Amino acid sequence: MKKGPAILFLAVCLIAVTSSGQMPYKMPPQEVVDILDAPPFPRALPSPSGDLMLLADYQAMPRIADLAQPLLRIAGLRITPRTNSRQMLMFTPRCRLCP
Repeated sequence: MKKGPAILFLAVCLIAVTSSGQMPYKMPPQEVVDILDAPPFPRALPSPSGDLMLLADYQAMPRIADLAQPLLRIAGLRITPRTNSRQMLMFTPRCRLCP
């Protein structure tokens, strides 16, 4: 048996193992960070009669602490036991004039 191809194969495997380490996390350019951190446009919620409109601010990206809370999945709903309410990842306020 020829030793040349076997040694070459082992050398390639050794190089592949040593060079496949994880790359450190790289931050995106500052322009991308600024776009993602910018507050979202307010949501427009019209009244049923159409003569009034509520501009509601909301949190576009939920906090990690909110996502890490335990959930109960019941009948397709996500219930947060701490607040005894549905998990709402995007807050949609209702105005007093809306039904």
